[in-house]
Amino acid sequence: MTSSLIKWLLAAGGLGLVPLAAFLLRRSPRLLHASFVLAGFLPFVGLHYITINVISMESYRGDARGIEITGLDLLFAAIFFASPSHGPAPYRRTLAFYLCIALASVTSAMVPLLSLFGVWKLARMCFVVAAVWRACSDSKAAPLFFKGLHLGVIYEALLVAWQHWGQHRFQAPGNLSHPNSLTMTCNLVAPVALALVLSGAKSRLAPWTLCAALACSLFGLSRGSLVMFVLFVLFVYVGSLGLGITRRKLILGGIGFVLALAVGLKALPTIVSRFEHAPPASGDARKRFEAAAKLMVSDHPMGVGINQFAEVMEHQHYSERVGIPPNSIDSGATVHNIYYLTAAELGLFGLLVYLALLSLPLRLAWIGMRRAGDGVLGHVLLGCFASLMIVCIQGTLEWLSRQTAFSYVFFMLLALIATLHTEAIKRSAPS
Repeated sequence: MTSSLIKWLLAAGGLGLVPLAAFLLRRSPRLLHASFVLAGFLPFVGLHYITINVISMESYRGDARGIEITGLDLLFAAIFFASPSHGPAPYRRTLAFYLCIALASVTSAMVPLLSLFGVWKLARMCFVVAAVWRACSDSKAAPLFFKGLHLGVIYEALLVAWQHWGQHRFQAPGNLSHPNSLTMTCNLVAPVALALVLSGAKSRLAPWTLCAALACSLFGLSRGSLVMFVLFVLFVYVGSLGLGITRRKLILGGIGFVLALAVGLKALPTIVSRFEHAPPASGDARKRFEAAAKLMVSDHPMGVGINQFAEVMEHQHYSERVGIPPNSIDSGATVHNIYYLTAAELGLFGLLVYLALLSLPLRLAWIGMRRAGDGVLGHVLLGCFASLMIVCIQGTLEWLSRQTAFSYVFFMLLALIATLHTEAIKRSAPS
């Protein structure tokens, strides 16, 4: 009881400080700009260090385990109230629709409290979009958010290097919950860094961020993320040549090829070993989870409720129906496919809305990139487009899009894409 009371008091105290923080940020542009960098950096510090979980079920294996408030939530709240409004937030109808579907799914949930955990997390991420969008009324905001994201990736690279060499971990997770979480989150930021390098922008962080993301993929030894890293490098480089072929890009391409060959040859034995020694049971379990998700969709076309997959999997005997022994380590786990997971929890209609949420920023990034052309802005939008493409592809292999650290970066990126798209349209409009 005492512990629970302390949690509520800490949460109330943190929320009570938001107005004061917003007042201070509004009075000091320098402090406000520093908060943008900090917001981009904090998802990489290990959110468990700065989280208050006022109501929690920590043993649950779904993506949301409580009514949590992080220090990053409080920072975004301060940024929101410190920044002037400059028009309606982007994707507001799609996000509101998605949130309403998630809220409605609580009524069909086996354990409604678990679904409320999922709704609360989604509501917080919608607020992230609104906060970053308002912050970007300041023309310096978008580069500062990206600066924070880049610093976060570099920090993770230093940490995983220590974990690998200092602590002798075969797969280093950094500050995130798993090596897959680490590498996938870094791969969300790295395409923008590569695009900045190719654009010729005077960014000291971009080359280091790209190297840091590669280091995280190598030390994390996530097979999917290693493949995704290669894919986004090829995608961004070919896309950059499509915007305009320059001598600089051709030289950088040649240097990059030589470095990639050298790094690849050095790391090849470890990478091959990781692929060869991957347990066959892992792939078999993925297929069984996907089969269970299909059964759930067939039995519950409107979904079993957000954040309910693991609960329903174990307690409604779906694990047994697909050949997973009851009370085993996999009987209450989650399907490693965000599309199957969304369809099972929110129904086919919920899946369609989720796909719309992915397609809208992809469209904005593509249009903005074409309008901006072969400049820094066009390349940043190219990097954002590549990031979202990686999310879409890797979503067939992972459910990490629901994890909190990744979600913060993803929803920040959505707001930044809308901001950069608006800027590209303004610049290309006839004067």
